[in-house]
Amino acid sequence: MLPLLAILFTLSSSLTFASACPGHLAARQAAANATSSPFTLGEDPPAPPANLGYTLNHFSLIANNLTAMTAFYRDVLGLREIFSYIASPDYTVVYLGFSHGGKNGTGYQTGEQLYAEKNNIEGLLELVHHSSTDDPDAPRFEPSTRVPNTFGHLGLIVPDIKAAERRFKKHGVKIVKPAGEEVQWDSLGARAFGFDELHSSVQKAREAIKGVGMIGFSTFVLIEDPDGNLLEVQQQEPVGAGGV
Repeated sequence: MLPLLAILFTLSSSLTFASACPGHLAARQAAANATSSPFTLGEDPPAPPANLGYTLNHFSLIANNLTAMTAFYRDVLGLREIFSYIASPDYTVVYLGFSHGGKNGTGYQTGEQLYAEKNNIEGLLELVHHSSTDDPDAPRFEPSTRVPNTFGHLGLIVPDIKAAERRFKKHGVKIVKPAGEEVQWDSLGARAFGFDELHSSVQKAREAIKGVGMIGFSTFVLIEDPDGNLLEVQQQEPVGAGGV
């Protein structure tokens, strides 16, 4: 199964306008042509010594509805609240994360334990809330499913994709694409992957993807959180595949 990002990168560099693209994209195209495969494994050398110890710690979302967003990530997806901080009457921060004593649920940790390890673990979620959005008539922060921007989606791994999909339905989660169905590239989910009416190159990429068929993508589930942010849910062991 080919990772989605690998397919998207390859498609974006294999279109007819590739000759005008930056050097790093041209290099990807040359590598793909040499191997006659759309998928190319990275060949970067070890990171510079100055970067040892660097890690991606958390991702931050601006929440329109902090209560609904916290409940979704905590009660539906299973993240635990590490702490909340009311910086001012108009600005609140909430940190959440999976227990890191093992796979989620196998090594429960309290909020105090998670907080003690906060800067030594990965995969945390920060929700930032401005009280101005509590007013139903006030402008809202638009998610990438409504307005394409540089944020695409959050990626979630689950042990059983079908069981996860049933859980999402039970909790009334909006399912953009069920497992086993192809994505519709004029849908809300498509915007979160940058496929919208932006310019002609996007239209070309959309046509290219139709030809490839998004190998493996049909097994994924796409859902939205209460604010409309997209989550891509994949099974831990891809259905019908043992690797790349």
